[in-house]
Amino acid sequence: MSLELDLNSFKPPLFGLDEVGRGCLAGPVVGAAATLKTSESQNINLWIDEALDQKLDWVYPLFKNWKDQLTNKEKSTSSSVTITDSKALSPQKRDQILPLLFSKYSVCLSAVSAFEIDKINILQASLRTMGQASLTLEKKLQIKAQHLLIDGNQKIPNWNGNQTPVIKGDLLCEPIAAASIVAKVFRDFLMLHLGKKYPQYGFEKHKAYPSALHKNKLKEFGPCPEHRLTFKGVLTDINHL
Repeated sequence: MSLELDLNSFKPPLFGLDEVGRGCLAGPVVGAAATLKTSESQNINLWIDEALDQKLDWVYPLFKNWKDQLTNKEKSTSSSVTITDSKALSPQKRDQILPLLFSKYSVCLSAVSAFEIDKINILQASLRTMGQASLTLEKKLQIKAQHLLIDGNQKIPNWNGNQTPVIKGDLLCEPIAAASIVAKVFRDFLMLHLGKKYPQYGFEKHKAYPSALHKNKLKEFGPCPEHRLTFKGVLTDINHL
């Protein structure tokens, strides 16, 4: 499906919002906000919010390393891949498209830990990540978003401004697709780290989605501190923690 939403009907600056990891059994949910750059830049304009969750101290050093890697790769630009829903792109295509994406968009990420997800539920955590990413992007760019375009059917709670949920927005709206791709690549990077920290679960293979392998490992080992204990399919025996 092509990108079909008429962005000219919205007053700029527009922020596209999406989240990744909502259906996973472990790890943080990661949200992103993306907006078109107003002038060309050779630098990657990418930030992460650090204000939300005490259980995410391990994320921020990894973000710096990841951003440094992206900066080193930026010169190998590619225009052969369309910015679209991250789920429609292979991991290789997502990596290839990042230089093109960052030449067009400034992006901010945010995350909520599994611990916090269990406290406030996954819907509220997902909305929080996107809302906080938007606030931080406004602060970093010193602008006010005139309109939020949000993937899905939910608005950002307590947002003081215009916003429109867009069902299948990551297919219909390039700013949402850009947010989707960056959030997906970063969360996958985090799950590779958790795969090394908790090698018994195979996080690097299934990224904590409820695959047969993941479910079998949960039955064998029980949950780790990164599992979402309120999710169906996660064993909640505290003796395993």
